[in-house]
Amino acid sequence: MPIPYVLVMSRKAKNPKFIDWRNSHARDHLLQDLQPGGFLHNNTIDPEAAFEHDRFLEDFRGVCWEQFKARLRDHRKQQENLPKKKKFIGWRKSAAREILLQDLTPPHGILVGLDEMSAESLWNFYKTEEGFAKVPFEQFKLRLKDHRKQTNEHFILSAREYEFLQHDRAITPRTEFDEDGDPIWHMHDAAKLLRDDVEKNLHDGKTPSQMQSTRTEYKAFQDNVFKNQFYAAIKRTKFINYLEMKRNLKRKGIKMRERDVPNPILEKGKESEKDDGMQN
Repeated sequence: MPIPYVLVMSRKAKNPKFIDWRNSHARDHLLQDLQPGGFLHNNTIDPEAAFEHDRFLEDFRGVCWEQFKARLRDHRKQQENLPKKKKFIGWRKSAAREILLQDLTPPHGILVGLDEMSAESLWNFYKTEEGFAKVPFEQFKLRLKDHRKQTNEHFILSAREYEFLQHDRAITPRTEFDEDGDPIWHMHDAAKLLRDDVEKNLHDGKTPSQMQSTRTEYKAFQDNVFKNQFYAAIKRTKFINYLEMKRNLKRKGIKMRERDVPNPILEKGKESEKDDGMQN
């Protein structure tokens, strides 16, 4: 069984009990806790209390008290000595965090499939983007690493769940009709049509029965079934609009990226290569 790298002993460590701190999850976790809004920000918590809080977390597995205390002292000094212009921003509620997470989210995120690109290469693009003006490169690099890991873990989990679902459906195939011979709503074309119609506000001013009369697909269902689905579709659209409103608030008014257009990161890379070629 491979040994997690967080437990690998550093060759340069003076104490044989110390882990390889520079490449550990514990270091990333501690640095994040020291940022504005973090658990250890403003030096209000003493090292012993901090260690008792963190020692049982997975990221700190194998970290002894002596190393934790020394590294916490070092990182606190580093934060104090950072120039004001390089101080980390409050990341959790920042527009930069929301934008970066969306850019990493499949299938439309512009960072999907670009895991091989370094933080340095991507910074050439993001440092001029709205929402990143006050973000220092060191924070961008750290958060990019964290969010890439989160997104990849979520993608792997989703793929496994889909595989399990396909296995279950192979054993018990889905049917388009229930035991009474009536069509099942979410298996019928009417489900998608109604969602689209409500999103386009074609339901405004109509009762469920009036809406049902607008399409042949809707008439395949009993009145009470369609009525329930009609109000559910309206409720769903309102909820999606609410989430979109919250997302816009998090983005501080910065517009969403357009879909079905050339990837701006790759396009900027091509422009840089072209400029370099002209200079040569």
